[in-house]
Amino acid sequence: MDGHRRARRRAHARGIQQITAINTIIYYAPAILKEAGFGTETAALTTAGIGMAAEIYPLFIRGQVSAKRQRAAAAHSGAQH
Repeated sequence: MDGHRRARRRAHARGIQQITAINTIIYYAPAILKEAGFGTETAALTTAGIGMAAEIYPLFIRGQVSAKRQRAAAAHSGAQH
């Protein structure tokens, strides 16, 4: 996959993320959690955890997809020999 296509795919993923409003949820999470009865510190830590998960999850998925492609390529190349 060339760089331009990869960049376009990332841009689409970012656009979908904006449409699904995950950033809005992360932005308002401390206020929502405080109103739900959680303390300020708990609300902040929970929001930080959500933010970290939102950043780490795509890296995990990318690794899974890459490993799957490598296995498929190895199986395909082994079948040709």
